[in-house]
This record gives sequence, structure tokens and C-alpha cells, in this order.
Amino acid sequence: MPQSATKHGRGHINLPVEIAGVGLVTPLGVNATATFEALMAGRTVWHCGGEAPEDPAALVRRVGKVRACPGGVEGDPAVAMAEAAVLEACRDAGVEPSGLPLVIASSKGEIEALARCEIEAVALGPHGYLAGQLQRRLGTGTIRMVVAACASGLVALDRAYRWLRYPRGRGPETVVVVATDASLAEPFVHSYRRLGVLAPITPDGYAQRPLSLRRCGFVLAESAAAVVLRVGPTKPEIALSSTSVLCESYDLVRPAPSPEALARCAGVLLRGKSVDMIHPHAPGIEQDVHEMACYLPYLESGAGIYACKGALGHSLGAAGLVAFVAACLCMRAGRRPPMPWLEDPIEAVWPLLDAGPDAVGTRHAIFASGFGGHTAGVLIENFFANHAETRCGRS
Repeated sequence: MPQSATKHGRGHINLPVEIAGVGLVTPLGVNATATFEALMAGRTVWHCGGEAPEDPAALVRRVGKVRACPGGVEGDPAVAMAEAAVLEACRDAGVEPSGLPLVIASSKGEIEALARCEIEAVALGPHGYLAGQLQRRLGTGTIRMVVAACASGLVALDRAYRWLRYPRGRGPETVVVVATDASLAEPFVHSYRRLGVLAPITPDGYAQRPLSLRRCGFVLAESAAAVVLRVGPTKPEIALSSTSVLCESYDLVRPAPSPEALARCAGVLLRGKSVDMIHPHAPGIEQDVHEMACYLPYLESGAGIYACKGALGHSLGAAGLVAFVAACLCMRAGRRPPMPWLEDPIEAVWPLLDAGPDAVGTRHAIFASGFGGHTAGVLIENFFANHAETRCGRS
């Protein structure tokens, strides 16, 4: 075991949590680099081209399907995407996944295996099957599973963050977090359609426009994202500095008219902080307006915004961690992708549109919400920029 501060009795609790590596698999790219390049080029999943299929579910699959992935995605797409994302994140961090603790997030698990009546999936459920397959393929250590609807990815990040900060040597020094969802099966398509949250499934109407006056629902998409978190005596380039998880049991599927949990979550993360960019949940439904109202009181002039679901679609339980990786890539590149779907933004967004694509800053907040009132937010920062005095030994 590498020497750590725990051996000197200080514990991990006051050490920064480094974002050591990231991985990403989306319909726009088989890895983080390809996806970010597609985002910077202004591409979106719903510019799919081709003739409209007669079956609405076929259109949903054509738009949101991940077609190319290391190891393939046929059969068990949630497993295959998660494995590829973890391996990319571990390569980025310079570590091997073998033996590392793993936190898995998914709203549906490996539903395809359950549909095939795989014995293991029937016995363990789609989430147990997903965890078992990943542990066997990657050789990971202890696994924790998180299911929190569309906030699953960020709730898993919160679990890992707290795990790393256990005092007195009780916590690990490195944790891998992965979120994955592949929920394009016909029953899900029609269920979300009946709930009235999907964009109209027509060649011209099936588009996600978060934060826009023209928003009319979301676009389903497969995706997986992974992050390697690490604590230690070194100073990280990008650090996970704070997390907040809350829940309000207003209704099984309907959001609360006034999102009190999200407002409190925003207050915990943003109050007294100089935040340069917000990455909202923003699924492209009516509640986008109420969500933005939770953030604006805490943002200074010059803060920016990026809502990645307009390009990548909504990957349900993976969406929060997908947005988190997108935020890390923005901070690394010093650039923010364009939002071509935001020609006519809602009024609450106008104060955040003055910041140009280069005004990325050094501190970002990422939020996610889900059915059942699940709510989560996290804060990341450029540690070098925000702790210069500490780095130079002056404090």
C-alpha cells in the first residue's frame, strides 16, 4: 500500500479529493476525447438524418443508441459501456482497476439481461447482474451500488467522496465511480411517452432543447461515464471539493411545484462561493424554469452555463456523471462547447449567456434530479488556481 497521510494519524478527512481520470461513452463518441470533440463541433444526437422509421421506438433507438464501443454493446450494453468507461478512466489516471473499490450507479441496471431471462439477472435483478459482471470483467474490489433515479450518478459520486474521507485510515485512497444506463427498450419508450416527458417522437420533433422556450421533453440516450477519485499528499489539478444529496418525497414521478430540496442543495454548494459555471440537470421540460431559479441568487455576474443534455440526450441514471465528466473536460480544455439548441432561452438563463466559450473559470457546480425527489449536486475546482497560496507554502 502506498504511504498516505493516514499512517501519520491525520486521516483523509482534510486532504483534497483528486479527479485523477475520466472516461465517457456516448452516442457521439466511444471515449471522452471523441465525445468532447463532437460537443465542441456542435453535434447533437438528434441530428440523426435518414428516413423516419414507422415505429416510434425505432426512431428512439436510432437517435440514442451507442453503436461503437470497445468490446461491443450487443447483448449487455450497460455492462459493455460501463467497462469501457472504467478502463478509459483508469488509463487516464495511470492505475489498474483490479482490486480497486467500485461505486456503480444505474437507474435500470442491465435490463437487457433480464429481458433475455438470464438466470443470474432473474436471481440477482438487473442491478445485481450489472455489478457481478463488472466485478468479474474488471477484477475490482468492494462494490457499492447506488439507485437514485436520474440523480444516481451524482449520488454515487457523493458516496465515493465520503468513503474516501473516512478518518483514521478506515477509507480507501482510490475509488472508481461508474454510471451506466441503456434503457431504449420499447416498454421504457412508451412509459416515458405516456408520462409526457419525452419530446414528440417524429423526425422533426424528437429533439431536446433544455432551457429553451421551445423545450418539449427529453430524448432518451444510452451512455456511461466513469471517474477515478484519489486522495493523497499531492495537490491535484482538478479536485472534487464538495457534494450535497437531498430528497423530497413529494410524488413518485411528478416534481414538486417548488423544488425545495434542489434549492437547499444549491444553497449548500453555492452560498459564499464564487462559481464560474453551472451544469444544470435541465431535462428540457417545464421544471427547467424552477430549477434555474434555485441557482441565480448565488451566481455573480460573469458566471456561465452549459446544459449537455441538449447534445447528448438524457441517459437517466448516468446523466449526472455524464455532466460531471463534461464539466471536467471543459475545465481541462479551458473551453465550453456551444449550445446550438438555445437560440431562444428562457428568461432565467439570460444572465448566464454573456460569458463566452473561453470563460470557463476555475469552479463548476453540477446538479441532477430524479423521480421520487432524488436531488444531488457537486462542486469541482481547479485546485492550482484556487489554492495558490497553499501550493506555494504560504498557508
